[in-house]
Amino acid sequence: MNTWSCDTGPARGRSMLLRALAGLTGAAMLAGCLDGTGANRRPGAPETVAVARGAVVVGGPKGYCIDEASSRAGADAGFVLLAGCASISGNPRDPMPDPPALLTASVAGASDAAPAGAEELDRLAEFLTTPEGRATLARDGQAGSVEILDQARVPGALLLHLQDSGIDPAFGLSTDYWRGIFELNGRLITVSVKGFASGPLSAEQGRVAMHGFIARIRAESAPAAANPGPVAAPAPRKTRFSALFR
Repeated sequence: MNTWSCDTGPARGRSMLLRALAGLTGAAMLAGCLDGTGANRRPGAPETVAVARGAVVVGGPKGYCIDEASSRAGADAGFVLLAGCASISGNPRDPMPDPPALLTASVAGASDAAPAGAEELDRLAEFLTTPEGRATLARDGQAGSVEILDQARVPGALLLHLQDSGIDPAFGLSTDYWRGIFELNGRLITVSVKGFASGPLSAEQGRVAMHGFIARIRAESAPAAANPGPVAAPAPRKTRFSALFR
């Protein structure tokens, strides 16, 4: 029987897969006060953003745009938040996904790279069913707060449908959400799809959004990886999202 270990060996230290999950558990909960009122008003929100010297380009399914003020698109790693384009730009003529959701993508730095092949993902899937694994997923760090509603493997990725009672209702997000983990161009990527408490996503809607999110990142990143170059982080601006990154 395989047993997940946080240590991959004396020289490797703590598993990158586990550290990526632990890091995004907080980050993925940080934004959610999006109600379409245009508080993030700006002309023409972008649909994609390049991180990690262009090795990864993050974009979402149709209707989603990048919230630059809440994203950290650095030269080595990055965290990207996406929401409905009209909600970010404040222009009601811009597209919106139906139903709306909040998407995040966390791209690990090159120094943290670790294989995320089939065997590693199998080990991670097994670990996440344990109390320690569920505590890693939980917003409040308590294993009892998280229930894995569904777990699936698709080519090159692990997908999770989670119920987390520890999510702060003040964020306005549904307590169930989807998370995906995959490797692309030598970078470990963790993505999430979160519906809103006022209009939760169905299981099918969440799966469709997750598959579309991963597919868009893979499609956009393929040509970018051929000619990587430095990417400047967006200029910081204050928005309702930014206030949550403390």
